[in-house]
Amino acid sequence: MVHADSSNFAAGVTKGEAYKQILEEATELFQGQSNWVRVVSFSNVWGGGVKPAPRICDDDEESFTSTSFHQGGPAIQGLPEYSFRGLLQADSMESNFANAASLIWHAQKSMPFPSNQTNWAGFYVLDPKVEGQLILGPFMGKVACQTIKIGRGVCGKAAERKETIVVEDVHAFPGHIACDGDTKSEIVVPILQGDKVIGVIDCDSIATNAFDNEDRLYLEKLAALLASACVW
Repeated sequence: MVHADSSNFAAGVTKGEAYKQILEEATELFQGQSNWVRVVSFSNVWGGGVKPAPRICDDDEESFTSTSFHQGGPAIQGLPEYSFRGLLQADSMESNFANAASLIWHAQKSMPFPSNQTNWAGFYVLDPKVEGQLILGPFMGKVACQTIKIGRGVCGKAAERKETIVVEDVHAFPGHIACDGDTKSEIVVPILQGDKVIGVIDCDSIATNAFDNEDRLYLEKLAALLASACVW
């Protein structure tokens, strides 16, 4: 059962213990929750270019499936029954990522120095509308860059290489994108389904050299868990 206590970590917890708790809690939180919320927008209505406002719906609303629309589904938000041509866009943001961001943030804040100097923890996901681009996902911390081109900055490079990048000093990393001038070190872990990058885990710290191979090990395990738990 989902409960806020999932984000509680004992005083004096070691880094390894905290990360193991993340994986245990995430496994429970993700159970049966592959796609909680979907934002659906519509375009190219047959015969008039009507574009209803985006609506949030549950997966069990049959009238909001692509099959239903292409077959001329029921009336939607007061519109008559139209046969849709062209594109039905269904952009989904996984609530699992929001819970994972909370777990990472609270876990790292509970760890010994320098791990507790995290100032941003969250996700960038593959932009479904713009090829070769990541878009901001759920996170904990200050406001952040909304889009990052694959190949640019630490996030873009990790996505391009399909491998984890640990940066001891971001100011020494060529092409670093300074969303927050206080950030001094960073770790970015790609989330892979097969050979496809679907997003990255991104953690920043105001301390130099805050991340190491232990962070890499456990965050890569979390990335694998997210890849298997979410529907893309």
